[in-house]
Amino acid sequence: MASRYFNQEQSVTYNTYQQEIDKALASLQNMVIDTDFIVHVQKDGFKMKNIVKDLMEHRTDLTERDCAIIFAGETSAGKSTLINLIVGDDILPVDLEQSTTQLVCRIKYCDKLTVSICNTANKTHVHKTFESVEEMKRSLEVICKNGDSDIEIVDIGYPVKVLQGNRTCSIVDTPGKGDKRQEKYAQIMEKYLPNALAFVFVIDISHCGGFQDDRVIEIINHTRTSMKTMLCFDPSDTIFVLNKWDALIFQKHKPEEVLFAEKKEDIRKLWEEVKDEYIVKLAAGRIKGEGETPFKKEYDTFYGLLNAVVARNENKRTRVHPQFTNEFLEECKRILTWKLDTVKTSTKESVIRLRKLKKDLETLEDERKKAVSDIGSTVDNFVAAATKEFSTFLQQSSFQKDILQPIREQKVTRLALDSALDSLIQKQITDWEKQNIPRIFHKTTIERITRIYTNIYRSLQMIKNDKAALNMSSSLEAKILSLIVSFVKPNDVNFIFGTFLLFKNSAQLNDAISSAVLFAGIVATAWMAFCFLRGSESAYVEAFQEKINTFTENVIKKSFQKKYENLIKDFAHVFLKGELKEEIVNLKQNINDILGNLKLFRNEKDTLQRLKDAFANVEEPLLCLQTSKDEMIYNRDNSNIIP
Repeated sequence: MASRYFNQEQSVTYNTYQQEIDKALASLQNMVIDTDFIVHVQKDGFKMKNIVKDLMEHRTDLTERDCAIIFAGETSAGKSTLINLIVGDDILPVDLEQSTTQLVCRIKYCDKLTVSICNTANKTHVHKTFESVEEMKRSLEVICKNGDSDIEIVDIGYPVKVLQGNRTCSIVDTPGKGDKRQEKYAQIMEKYLPNALAFVFVIDISHCGGFQDDRVIEIINHTRTSMKTMLCFDPSDTIFVLNKWDALIFQKHKPEEVLFAEKKEDIRKLWEEVKDEYIVKLAAGRIKGEGETPFKKEYDTFYGLLNAVVARNENKRTRVHPQFTNEFLEECKRILTWKLDTVKTSTKESVIRLRKLKKDLETLEDERKKAVSDIGSTVDNFVAAATKEFSTFLQQSSFQKDILQPIREQKVTRLALDSALDSLIQKQITDWEKQNIPRIFHKTTIERITRIYTNIYRSLQMIKNDKAALNMSSSLEAKILSLIVSFVKPNDVNFIFGTFLLFKNSAQLNDAISSAVLFAGIVATAWMAFCFLRGSESAYVEAFQEKINTFTENVIKKSFQKKYENLIKDFAHVFLKGELKEEIVNLKQNINDILGNLKLFRNEKDTLQRLKDAFANVEEPLLCLQTSKDEMIYNRDNSNIIP
């Protein structure tokens, strides 16, 4: 079938793929303003209220070739220094007076050393090739010193290892926030935001803990506001680099782990989708060469994360926009098939069938409501299981040994005993949570809710007369996996559906474990006097026991409930509310519409068939294009071929 549209011996180029998707979107744009579509499809369609605007936005975004990984942050945060490390050469000047980040700099993979200057219309009007890095660097310095107001973007070609073989992704160095001279360029950066597919926020942690005059907060908030225009952007593809960490640890009188945990919490409040491991402490200015230097291990961690982000975003637009188009076409076909099937049967048969479907939907909605109302019992089951296991853990001799042994070895003074015990007990509790809560959460919550959702969703598909519903295990798993991913945002969406690993690596579950101290404020505070009254060895044991005695069964239950109740409810609502509820409501409206318009549909049979055929004509080339793409052999050296 594909040969009708494409030569099977030729590879599918990016341009071909882009043009065919654009052609489909253009056809749909014309179809959705047709009165017949509005009357017979749009008002009954799921998520079609703003379809004209949605199609325009997808078509506009499709024209973008650049899959930008944007580096953002305040002035002098170290963005250029970090990018130089990634590149492997100091091509970007890091002196503020000469900083290339008064402009937007796009670094793309190229075998040669090149610099291109783009004007305000994003058109290249100067292009140079260089023999050496030093020559290219001098040219960039001249461009910055001149400060030409007509220049917006500087494109830099360089054989960057992390971008090798990836001709669509680019690393983008943006103007810093905070320098009044750069306000114009900051506006350029904001205009560039819709191109972003991922972000690296570089935070100067040495200034006011990283939030200098709220500049970083302003940048992050503006990015979040712009997310609705970034159709291909996944907010979990965001890395936060706490740069100049070496300066912070010398300024503060707290353990480094405590400082890091506090800064992570600050970031989570600003960017709720952030993965715990995507927050990295670094001192980019202290990393030199390939040898072992301070913060080299942390930089390697960051580089690995960046590699993963680049790989996920390669040619992302060729996945996102076809998916949107196909989902829209499937919904149109469903509505028209329903109506045409009704037209083909007698009025009496149609009414009986539709009323039965309506009753089935009402039963289904009752089941969904009951499941929502039963969330409280799910919370209780989790709390009971967690309380039982945690109480057993507290009574183990190894727990006491792990607390008291370091205190004895360090010969903790009576004055410091209280805080030392608190710190060690809390560490043991946090470690226990990390090791056990995901397993308990999976056993008491995930299995139960996904089982309920599976039964309801399978019934819903049967009601929709989806023939695939009779054999839909794989599609159902994909649907559930999609919901899980939307909730937990794991590192690797290729984890097997429903496995414990998904939730062990869950950002939200890890956030819940890390975000608040379990049993905070429970342990008595009047410990100084107690510690002074006893000899040090007896004080160790008695102080430990007194603290553990505060963990009564009731206290433990309340603490687990306070910390995890909202997480469990949010997880349940992802499955049992939202789209599932909307689909049931939408289908009921579909049935009521058909029942009230049987005569109209019979008179409009030809119109319904014409619409269905029109959507099929749009869909067929896309199916052929996908077949051709799946069958091709990808040549990694060809910049035009889609991987």
